[in-house]
Amino acid sequence: LYAILLDWPTTEVAIRSLGQGRLKSARIDRVSLLSGGPLEFRHDSEALRLMLPEAGSRFVPSLRIDGSGLAP
Repeated sequence: LYAILLDWPTTEVAIRSLGQGRLKSARIDRVSLLSGGPLEFRHDSEALRLMLPEAGSRFVPSLRIDGSGLAP
């Protein structure tokens, strides 16, 4: 699964549509910043939460989210 953010965030990113409450059978194993490597994340009942490093380029960040049960 990929997520493309519309701007480079300066605070925590919370993707509510990927919270455990909405995706009960999903398991998120890894979140990576494309061209930037793996990111630390928390997957709680409300959202998938993560922090991005400072903006390294003028491009918007794209995330790769690996796990199981993420497809409808």
